[in-house]
Amino acid sequence: MSQLKQIHAQMLRNGLFFDAFTASKIVAFCALEDSGSLDYARLVLSQISNLTIFTCNSIIRGYTNRDCPREAILFYREMIFNGLEADRFPFPSLLKSCGDLREGKQLHCHSTKLGFASDSFVQNTLINMYSNCGCLVSARKMLEKMAERTVVSWATMIGAYAHWDQPTEALELFERMMSENEKPNEVTLVNVLSACAKARDLEMAKRVHNCVDESGFGYHVKLNTALMDVYCKCGCVSLARDLFDKMPEKNLFCWNVVINGHVEDSIKTERLFCSSVKCNSKERKGIRWHWSACCLLAAIWVLSSSCGGIESALDVFQELPKKDVMTWTALITGLAMCGEGEMALEYFHEMQKSGVKPDAVTFVGILAACSHAGRAGRIVEAGELIRKMPKAPDRFVLEAFLVPAESMETSKWLKELLDHS
Repeated sequence: MSQLKQIHAQMLRNGLFFDAFTASKIVAFCALEDSGSLDYARLVLSQISNLTIFTCNSIIRGYTNRDCPREAILFYREMIFNGLEADRFPFPSLLKSCGDLREGKQLHCHSTKLGFASDSFVQNTLINMYSNCGCLVSARKMLEKMAERTVVSWATMIGAYAHWDQPTEALELFERMMSENEKPNEVTLVNVLSACAKARDLEMAKRVHNCVDESGFGYHVKLNTALMDVYCKCGCVSLARDLFDKMPEKNLFCWNVVINGHVEDSIKTERLFCSSVKCNSKERKGIRWHWSACCLLAAIWVLSSSCGGIESALDVFQELPKKDVMTWTALITGLAMCGEGEMALEYFHEMQKSGVKPDAVTFVGILAACSHAGRAGRIVEAGELIRKMPKAPDRFVLEAFLVPAESMETSKWLKELLDHS
């Protein structure tokens, strides 16, 4: 910036600054470069008499890139108020910056009024905006209106369905994409695998796996991790482990996925955890230490019956420099899994005293602890609750239900429940 200010001063002295193109270069540097300054860019902008939309676009992009969405929107409004008509280029940045659906719709209307709503670049960001706002119907309508859909269009819509827990729609859209001979990229395949994991669709996951191999993405870490996650959630841990062993590079997320997949096999969990600690011994700081601690707690719960792991896990937990909702949840859930319901509830009270707010997963652990602390025996009511669920129960719900129900006579309504699932 010090060098730029010297150049700016020289340009003012010799009159070059008053050329619109040259002045726009100064604004662009200040707004878009990491070493720039948006405040200085606005100051330079105020000195330009013949302002162009190109120069203003740099300011809007600068605000968006630096995570200042309100400033981007307010600057655009100021620009329009001063009589400067926009071209198509600021709309992608503006749509990323809009704060809510109402504002997004206003920008959509304005882009349509100016004749840019049929531009594929603008259309892709409109799909993304509606998806981020949870308005998937409008996002899908935009996709259907596109004269030419790009791989980005497909990937964005598939990702939106997966994110908002509509995996069936995501997989159906992927089928249609393939039928139209659109070649998927890495982002598309990761989004499809996310939907496969939520839908527990092993067949589609295997098809995606073939697509990954055929496309030459075999060494893509995110894709392999997503594949491993699907295989583990579908009960095919051996397939996940085979992928894991072939990976030339392994990050902490890979280790977490494969450890969770082997959580029912105590010997494999112990060995994998020991290997992960060796591989990440230099990186156990901040978030990496947090994830390793969670993996350690999970591994110890599995080993607790044979190794006295509860005491070891509690020691690890006490030594953590910072305890967040995930580490508290790992502790509470682990105690519940080991049948220590009362101890889990005690630590839940400690969690509340510490000021950490529980999340949905924490409450699942607490309910499991309550179950271990003393079952209510209201099996019929539990069955009716499962029957009324908006979605068919998966194997985890049924396993939680069948544990207390296994000693009872399997009645007609229980058979119907199993048939329903």
